Amino acid sequence: MSSEDSDMSNAGSGDTTPTAPNFQGVAQPHQAPVPTYPYVHPVGANQENYARLPHQHTTPYGHFTPHPMGHPTHMGHFPFAYPYSSYPVMQGYPLPQQTHPNATVAQPPTDPSVAAGQPQARSSVAAGRDLQYFDRETSATPSETTGSTSDAETTTTAETDADTSRTRKRKRQDNAPADNAQAKGKGKSTEGDPSHDILDQQLQAQYLQISERLDRIAHNTQIQDVKPQQLTSSDNVLQQLLKGYQETNEILRGIGNQSKETQEVNGAMDVDSSAGGLANVKIRMAPVTRPQESRDLARVVRNYFKEVFQGHTEDRSQVNQYRLSQIPSCTIDEFRLDLEAPPNAAWNRSARNVFVTAITDQKAAELAAFKPTIKDLHRLFVSNFRNTRSKYRWAQKTKLEREVIKQEHRRAERKRWLYYRRIKAAERFQDTTRHIPMIAAYGDTRFKVNRRVTPGAHPHRRGRSSKLSKSAPVPKLPSGLYDPEWLSRQPDVVKEDLQITDNFEYDFSHTAAIEDISRVNHGKVDSVHPGDDSGQLIVTETQDIRNYDKFNFSESVTAILWTPDSQGLYVGLANCEVGYVSFHDQRLFRMDFRPEGYEDLPQQLKDLIQINCLSYDPVASHIGIGVGVTTIVISVPDFQKDVKYVEHCVITPANTTTDEASLKKHRKGLPMEVRSVHFTDNGQAMIVTYLQGGIWCFNLQDRSEKWRIQPASYRIIRGRSTIDSRGRVMVCSNLHNGFDVYNVREKRHIRTLPHEVHEDVNVPLPVAFIHDDTDVLCGTGCGEVSIRSVTTDSMIGLDHGEDMIQAVAFTQISGAMLYIATGCAEKEAATYVKLWARAPEQGLFFLLTASKGPDLCKSECRKPPEKAGVESSQY
Repeated sequence: MSSEDSDMSNAGSGDTTPTAPNFQGVAQPHQAPVPTYPYVHPVGANQENYARLPHQHTTPYGHFTPHPMGHPTHMGHFPFAYPYSSYPVMQGYPLPQQTHPNATVAQPPTDPSVAAGQPQARSSVAAGRDLQYFDRETSATPSETTGSTSDAETTTTAETDADTSRTRKRKRQDNAPADNAQAKGKGKSTEGDPSHDILDQQLQAQYLQISERLDRIAHNTQIQDVKPQQLTSSDNVLQQLLKGYQETNEILRGIGNQSKETQEVNGAMDVDSSAGGLANVKIRMAPVTRPQESRDLARVVRNYFKEVFQGHTEDRSQVNQYRLSQIPSCTIDEFRLDLEAPPNAAWNRSARNVFVTAITDQKAAELAAFKPTIKDLHRLFVSNFRNTRSKYRWAQKTKLEREVIKQEHRRAERKRWLYYRRIKAAERFQDTTRHIPMIAAYGDTRFKVNRRVTPGAHPHRRGRSSKLSKSAPVPKLPSGLYDPEWLSRQPDVVKEDLQITDNFEYDFSHTAAIEDISRVNHGKVDSVHPGDDSGQLIVTETQDIRNYDKFNFSESVTAILWTPDSQGLYVGLANCEVGYVSFHDQRLFRMDFRPEGYEDLPQQLKDLIQINCLSYDPVASHIGIGVGVTTIVISVPDFQKDVKYVEHCVITPANTTTDEASLKKHRKGLPMEVRSVHFTDNGQAMIVTYLQGGIWCFNLQDRSEKWRIQPASYRIIRGRSTIDSRGRVMVCSNLHNGFDVYNVREKRHIRTLPHEVHEDVNVPLPVAFIHDDTDVLCGTGCGEVSIRSVTTDSMIGLDHGEDMIQAVAFTQISGAMLYIATGCAEKEAATYVKLWARAPEQGLFFLLTASKGPDLCKSECRKPPEKAGVESSQY
């Protein structure tokens, strides 16, 4: 599945546990002095020790703390990910940690009248806003103040008019005798007059009716957790209430009284085991770039539209009286549009016909290359019309209105691309594609983050919002996704329009592989590349593997290259980028080698193009890079001095294409995919092995082909190749019957080192020259790594059970100990690396250590045995 999803919620909260910074954008070099350390300490398994470390150092991208084990100067490096941007990327800024005070709700002012049990509405000014507080415990509820016509305790409402400061006093029915007595003393007696009783009953009935309506309104608008709400003036409240009545009437207009009761709504526990509620969900994908031909045609139409457009038609009477049966609404010389009407209005449809006729006549030469249809020109006219109308409406708005609209557009865009990122993350793995319909059903407006954007990438939490939305409810969702209380208040016609489906069981669990990726990347799904690789790189010391560095990249690591006398490491990634990790100042630099049109390809086709191999030439100081079917040779950059690389040459075999049609034809692999590159002839030539194209040698001066060797086996598929230090012998994995040995100088096949290949585990195998080019170290798909002689049939095996070994390495330290490292594949959490060692005088390899899973670099080193045991192999 960038960065917007990393969790910085603990910043400034007092928790001293550091979190992994998420680098975004192109950062600038840090100006503060930075201590230089040769290594960095791990993250992950030792994360719990961070809070107890004695002190920290501030570096260009985070806090680094001395490692508690092993090397005393071993420093810490947090995993990082970087976005796609143009070369070069310098080190990132440290993410600021800010402390935000807890939000507090202003308390209502005290009033002695409340203690007396009198309902009181009080106002207070907080932060420049008028807030009104209502005491729920002392205020009379509508049910308490409402009675029947014979109820002696019926009262009228007491309220204060804010504008006139006139108080309408509360009158109670129990004071009626006193009032009647005063009325008798002042005027004519009303005893025995039945009209007064009838009038009184009518008034009480009307009041009861109003009270019941107010009860229903209060019940419908009641919120469980009543909090202080900002209220507007009474006039605005009345206008909002009238507007609400109007909207309700529009919904119910034309519908008679519903004689039947509201239909029953499915509860949250209803289950449809068929899970068919998501079968018809429309999945909206992220926008993609149009083809170049389509963009060129749109540019021609857009330029001509700007050339002939004269503005908006001001004469409204002429526009309103116009009919299509009349003469054209305008001419191309006086081309005016009605920007207050839709593009399908009579005036604009006539203008569209005038425009299409004129452009086909005046721009015929330019349109001939594209051969557009009339329908294409109509569509492009409508697109330009809507763009012009948007600009016209924008010009009519005030500055305040523009700011409000900009804020809404920014918020909608953030939601929209959050949705696209979720869809992209689910697409990246076969195990998560089943969640795509569920994500599409939620849409891009269901994830609400009601707060201002502050520095850092915050997690997306969903919660109940206090903001009222004017948007229509999302239709066709399971009933459990709607608020039951809200849904129960809706009339039948609204429920029918929503087309609510039944609830069904949905499995939110993930496979073990996805869970492992989630743990490795700390939940940042968007930073994970398709495939099983997690993008994790570990650099450890051979003498004490407890001292190690761990790096997390945003893409799968496909190639690694050490260069002599360099305090850094080149890392090839699956997205056609090469990163350089500098151990000198703990910075990451990147170089982009994506071919043209790479971004427009579907993800399945992008997987066929990646950094396959890296090679270094110490004579000419060049680096060879295999990208898809192309080989690129560049100079070695000096990142410390800000010296960029120079592209020496780009080699692509003749009749080789990487267009979308060719990629779709070869979904499992490109026939001319570069598998390995090797410099020869003192850096003047390069030998390249291809997937099915054999072995080629190119002259780097003029990029011409020097010679070619056809493979002895029917193919060289995904296996690696190695060449000896003098450029004489090459060994290639053929994934057919073993490893083919070629004499490069004589350009012929010598022999094949047999290797048993199982059909169910026929995977790419590595091979490397060892022991001064006399032997080769070969990977395996069935458990036994072999050390073979190039000239004889002698062989020795390093037992790995039945595991698949797809990574091997060999090194010798100052003529003393010899080391072999072997790594397994497709073991998920049980993945391990075995380190084998041999002393020259002993003549045998023994297993130094074997580390598995999360404790990959925590195993203790074993001392070399005096005699080989079960774990030793004689050589």
